Amino acid sequence: IPFILEYERRYYNALEDRVLNLSGMDLNEIPFEVAKVPKLHSIILDENNLEKLSTKGSDVLSSIPALKALSLSKNPWTNVLLDSLQKLSTLESFVFDFIAFKQLGD
Repeated sequence: IPFILEYERRYYNALEDRVLNLSGMDLNEIPFEVAKVPKLHSIILDENNLEKLSTKGSDVLSSIPALKALSLSKNPWTNVLLDSLQKLSTLESFVFDFIAFKQLGD
């Protein structure tokens, strides 16, 4: 399935089950479209290319009032802003394991 069709299919499924699974989509930033899914309570962003949780990305996530669970496992993190995580006050579950940190110069 071409990337854009798979991306759209996953968003369509999220409208019904309120869980958006964007695992393995080769994303390097949290897409702003996630905030447009009504009543979204879970986002799975495992196995992407997220190297940082930017202020912009955390602003998108914090704008989702029903967000209760976020999974960010298996991403090549280099920088996570703690202030960005603190904005996500509605979270009840936050999965951040199996993180592959890149070393400077790699």
